[in-house]
Amino acid sequence: MSPLGIGALIVFAIGLAIATALVPRLWRGQMTAATVRQYWWPGGDGSWIRFVRSWPVLFVAGWLLTLGAAVMTVKPETPFAKTTAIEDVIFVLFAATCTIAMTIFVFAWPRQLIPPWLRPSGRKR
Repeated sequence: MSPLGIGALIVFAIGLAIATALVPRLWRGQMTAATVRQYWWPGGDGSWIRFVRSWPVLFVAGWLLTLGAAVMTVKPETPFAKTTAIEDVIFVLFAATCTIAMTIFVFAWPRQLIPPWLRPSGRKR
């Protein structure tokens, strides 16, 4: 990976770390401003809330993506088969977290991974 790519990975990781620090506040319901739909969001208010519900899981997916990029950056220097196995595990975990984020967005399930104040009541999604 080029020095520019490594720098971009570092900047992405720093931004993700700063955003991840806000997850506890989101979970406790102290970030109610996040429920206001952003102007750039192409859907309506309902789809924005469903997107906000999936944020905690999407942060995990972002960290797995960062970890996978770091492993791929180191891979040419390590000739061991262990790095390929690690990449495969990271890829499977990333795919699983993306699938869980999609099920939260579409079906509001599993409820345990949705912040308590954003959980749907009754049958409403």
